[in-house]
Amino acid sequence: MNLAQILFQAKLKQIPQKTFITFEDQSFSFLEVFEYASQIAQKLQKAGLKPQDKIAISFWNEPEFVFAYFGILLAGGIVIPVSPLLASAEINNILQSASAKLLINQQNFKAMAFELTENNLNKNLKMPSDLAVVIYTSGTTGQPKGVMLTYQNIQAQIQAASKVLQLSADDSFLGNLSFAHVFGQMDILWTALHEGCTVHLLSRFSAKSALELLINKNISILIAVPTMYQLMLRQLKKTPLSFPKLRICHSGAASMPECTAEEIEKYFGLILQEGYGLTETCSMAFSNPLAGPLKKGSVGLPIEGVEFELKNEFGQIIDKPHEIGEVCLKGSIISCGYLGQEIQNNNWLETGDLGFKDEDNYLFLVDRKKNLIIRSGLKIYPREIEEILLRHPQIAEAAVIGVFSALQGQKPKAYLVLKQECSAAEQKQIESELKEICQKEIAHFKIPVFFEFIKEIPKTPSGKILKRALV
Repeated sequence: MNLAQILFQAKLKQIPQKTFITFEDQSFSFLEVFEYASQIAQKLQKAGLKPQDKIAISFWNEPEFVFAYFGILLAGGIVIPVSPLLASAEINNILQSASAKLLINQQNFKAMAFELTENNLNKNLKMPSDLAVVIYTSGTTGQPKGVMLTYQNIQAQIQAASKVLQLSADDSFLGNLSFAHVFGQMDILWTALHEGCTVHLLSRFSAKSALELLINKNISILIAVPTMYQLMLRQLKKTPLSFPKLRICHSGAASMPECTAEEIEKYFGLILQEGYGLTETCSMAFSNPLAGPLKKGSVGLPIEGVEFELKNEFGQIIDKPHEIGEVCLKGSIISCGYLGQEIQNNNWLETGDLGFKDEDNYLFLVDRKKNLIIRSGLKIYPREIEEILLRHPQIAEAAVIGVFSALQGQKPKAYLVLKQECSAAEQKQIESELKEICQKEIAHFKIPVFFEFIKEIPKTPSGKILKRALV
């Protein structure tokens, strides 16, 4: 039996009639979800599904995603979740790369008409025997790659995440994070199944709907990315609300501006619990502990079973606090590699993220390695500048990149999104004020040379800023 089968069998013995998921005016117990998933498993097996065949699914956060996802796993298949935000050409690229035999979406799900195709492309890809899911990265650095996640990865993740969140069967989640991506899939859907919690699905995120569900459904756990928190805060500033049952506001997937963390504490009445992870770590790898100090600006301590090291540009391990290096991780949550490509370096994952640790071993992320700006031989970390720019009351979002300079190598440029429209003269005034703030806070060589006001900063479907699109 695989992990999905084991967890469902346990819930059918313990709490079969308890609500597992709700969606709009519908609710489904653990037993009902298992029965729907089992029907799909039987249909797929009749259509010729063999163990380790790969089946793609593309849904919003709806009951159909949950039924199809667990149906494939119960049948012994491997799930390829695909975001419905992707264009058809992008979806086809993933299907071909993964050698998927079928794409299940709303159209064929309703008809329950599953016809598997024989896909010989990449037929001999090396895969672990307990492979469960292949999640394609958002592609911030180029073409998406299929991250292989095993049942061992998932079990290690959900056990550790449950401890980090101090979960019990009395808890309930807002199902706001896309289940097509690792964060929502592992730390909401799987942990809820593991602990017997209820998930209140939100098909597509809207701040108004999210806040209404938090109150109307007495939700206790809110896990969201910074962009979602910022949108909810805009609503709360207009109409303040109270959340008597909410006990955790957790954030990950992208860096949280300190000014936003402070506003979350003010409007939600809770100190933000920030964490850090990647698709390659099966979601969460670090988190601030609820029992210990929650350090602002830090992503906390490694979760249970995770080792970490910081390495300098020469590959040497950094032991001293406050020295910046690349974050390298090891543990049961680490993917064995990308589809067709194993992770090397003795099972240590080189994340590409730069950070430092303090005297208590808390990790503070500085920036992505690829985002580092070198100006006249001096290192500039964009996140440091972005934090300062975001303190201006008119700035909603900020992204700093390096632009080519024949003389200095690179110069920092700031892209800015305003909270409200301003005239050209007002923008000039804001630019002048930003330069003044920077002059007081950071060295002269770090101050952006160029400022550009734009309507929206491009992001991946999972909410990370897509800096290569700005470049």
